[in-house]
Amino acid sequence: MIKQHPHTLQYIAEGTPAYQDGEGYWEPGEPGSLEVIKCRAEANSKGELVKTADGAQVSFRFTVYLPKGTASIPYGTEVKIFAGGELLAEEQVKNFHPGQLNCRLWV
Repeated sequence: MIKQHPHTLQYIAEGTPAYQDGEGYWEPGEPGSLEVIKCRAEANSKGELVKTADGAQVSFRFTVYLPKGTASIPYGTEVKIFAGGELLAEEQVKNFHPGQLNCRLWV
């Protein structure tokens, strides 16, 4: 049987920075949390390019298909992709697109 999302993507979501309250006391921020998402990673075997947020065209190793409604993963975030428990890739996010049927991530 074919699995729609046979891989797993992991990354550390940004926390909140420390801040000063109304009386001038520093309050600690929240640490980032480990996010784990089922996905399907397909290798960029054709050597295609993707545009980044600033319009530059860059190469990427994988197009990662994520479930519809996945929260946006910011440009430059370090992600790890696992296949059956083995590390498949450790890359930075080049672009994210929330599509109509799924979300796509280029790393």
